[in-house]
Amino acid sequence: MTQGTIHTGQSVWSLRLLSNAIYLAAGLGNGQINIYDLSDDSLVVSLRGHTASVADLALIGNGDLLASSSHDFSVRIWNLTTNTNIHILKSHTREVIGLKEIAKDILATGSVDFTIKLWNITSGTLMRTLTGHMDSIIWSVDLLSDGQTLVSGSEDKTIKLWDIQTGQVSNSINTDLEIWSLAVLHLTKPSKIL
Repeated sequence: MTQGTIHTGQSVWSLRLLSNAIYLAAGLGNGQINIYDLSDDSLVVSLRGHTASVADLALIGNGDLLASSSHDFSVRIWNLTTNTNIHILKSHTREVIGLKEIAKDILATGSVDFTIKLWNITSGTLMRTLTGHMDSIIWSVDLLSDGQTLVSGSEDKTIKLWDIQTGQVSNSINTDLEIWSLAVLHLTKPSKIL
């Protein structure tokens, strides 16, 4: 693997290392997703379809699918074997920011429209819309280790825990700060982080 600089020619909004750790996907400001070979920094393919910046990227399934969220209010599912767009998910009414595969065949998306939507990845259909954040952008979503609880962070200064089965808020943690990013840590043993 070379060490250097990849010049994309566009602003980079999101990055995702693909499952084989040889390729890197970059979501760009012009709506393209460029995939680079890290062994020589070459451009392998440009996935085109979004009409605005690509806010987030997530590997789904066995790593053969890539989900992309965009400021064009849509989510796209890409087949990385054929480099084709297999689904366009449209239901959000504003920019789609966060993405997370939360269960086999279920994708969660967070948006500027203050909602989280759950999608069936295989069919490309909307399963459920979660509402509860107070008129604020949902920047990030993740899954607790129980596999049943979705976590979301928002500009309303709360972290909400959602029961995936019912779509209801099971807990709301008030903070003094806007939540722009969150990640669930899966530690194998107790350790001091700070």
